[in-house]
Amino acid sequence: ARCNDVIGSLPTKFEEQEFPFIWVDESQGLLTVGPITEDMESGSNYSIIRQTYSLTVTCGDELTTNIDVGAKLEGLKSDGEWIAITDAPTIEQYAMQFLESLDL
Repeated sequence: ARCNDVIGSLPTKFEEQEFPFIWVDESQGLLTVGPITEDMESGSNYSIIRQTYSLTVTCGDELTTNIDVGAKLEGLKSDGEWIAITDAPTIEQYAMQFLESLDL
C-alpha cells in the first residue's frame, strides 16, 4: 500500500476498533491513541489496564510506511489506584498487539 494511503486509513481503523484518537500534528504524522481500557481476568495484578499510544507515522518513500510507537500502560489496583506499568516486555507485548489489531 502507498504510504499516504496507509496514513489516510488510520482514522478509519481507529474508529472501527472504537479507539479514541487525536492528531497532535497531522503534517508531522504525530497522533495519540487512547486511552484504551481492557478488563483483566480475575487473579491478575490489575482489574483494568489503561493503554495510551503515541504514534509517529512517516513515509520512507512512496511505498514504505514507518510507524514508531510509544506506549504508556497503567493498571488499576484493587484499592482503586492507577499504577504505571513500566516493565519493557509487557509494554512491548501491548504495543505489538495494538499494531496487529490495526491490520495495516
